[in-house]
Amino acid sequence: MNSELFQADMMGTLEQLPGSDRFAAFRKAQLAAFSKAGLPTTRDEDWRYTNLARIEKGGFLQPDPPNASDPVLAEHVADAALALPDAHRLVFVDGFFAEQWSRVQPDSGLSIANLERTLVQNQDMPALRVDGTRSPLAALNAALLRDGAVIDVAADARLAAPIYLLFLSRTPANVAVQPRVLIQLGEHAEASVVIHYAAAEGAGGWLNTVVEAELERASRLNLTTLQENASQQTHTSLSRLVVERDAELTMGTVDFGSALARQDIHVDLAQHGAAVDLFGLFFPQAGQHMDIHTRIDHLAPETRSSEAYRGMAGERGRGVFNGKVVVHPDAQRIDARQSSANLLLGERCE
Repeated sequence: MNSELFQADMMGTLEQLPGSDRFAAFRKAQLAAFSKAGLPTTRDEDWRYTNLARIEKGGFLQPDPPNASDPVLAEHVADAALALPDAHRLVFVDGFFAEQWSRVQPDSGLSIANLERTLVQNQDMPALRVDGTRSPLAALNAALLRDGAVIDVAADARLAAPIYLLFLSRTPANVAVQPRVLIQLGEHAEASVVIHYAAAEGAGGWLNTVVEAELERASRLNLTTLQENASQQTHTSLSRLVVERDAELTMGTVDFGSALARQDIHVDLAQHGAAVDLFGLFFPQAGQHMDIHTRIDHLAPETRSSEAYRGMAGERGRGVFNGKVVVHPDAQRIDARQSSANLLLGERCE
């Protein structure tokens, strides 16, 4: 990748994106960090099985806003929303917030908005916890993010309905969409969030997402992601999750779509009594490549983690699971469990 040319091309894009002057300076710093590091390659240990050359060849075009009156898009949204008809719903099409198809009901203790509105109305920078200097794809997301969801659940609140975030792709060109989801749970709060990545027929390009969540003391978060992108799409995602004292995170992932899908999940069990349960299903078929990397850091005593992942590879499908648990000094009396079981359903799958 020619990083200097890429950075020069993107400078004009930065000026069109929302946010304060301070956030614009932050964008430029994140773009410089990405340009310096470049895309991960198979020479990087964590990426040795996943080649991102298709992204470099495809370019980094920006999508156009969707047609709000498009009946085909409306039908896609309606079909996707059937699974959770009573949920709070935010819909994004090619990274743009679609207010006409979104719905948030009154729910005590819940504050939810699209990220672009937050960037425009609030002169303070949003709290982005992911360090872009350590993750070039997260740095690119921070530089080019246009929209996403900001979810804040107040202390002691227990939401009456789940939150459903739909990210729908419909552009066939080689575009790059960079959504971000920020979740904050106050002490003793409880919430369920479903993130659904779906696509209209013929969609293509690259979806590069970042999800950040912080669970304060004794809170509970159920987080589910469903990835069923189009067969020509590339999807990279990073979830960065911090679990504080006596809080519990349950996260399930299901991967069906994309030509190439890479998912990184990093969990910090930051304080005494924090717990996480991760589980996932992935089904690479017909030449698809799916790569799931997890890292759980036990940073405090008496923390607990559990992982269970299942893969099923069809003809010419390729699946990767890499799970890492790191026990830090003074993290005594921890409990960490992990299992991975897989099926090969063809002679040329891996």
